[in-house]
Amino acid sequence: MNDEPGNFFEKTPDADLLRYELLNEPLFRSLGHAREAVASWVLDYNHGRPHSVIGYIAPATFGSAAPPMEAST
Repeated sequence: MNDEPGNFFEKTPDADLLRYELLNEPLFRSLGHAREAVASWVLDYNHGRPHSVIGYIAPATFGSAAPPMEAST
């Protein structure tokens, strides 16, 4: 496991949730099957699940509702 900054699998609550909900449960038939399962989990996590820290809406909804950031010079 790589604990470099920016790596999702560093010790974060979200990584723990992924491990608990997905990686600890099923037996994957192949690498492709594992990739599909993780991609499906990420899609649900970002588009389907409300997150309390951002007002109980999905991150994708929150991101699309945010005003555009100004470029710093």
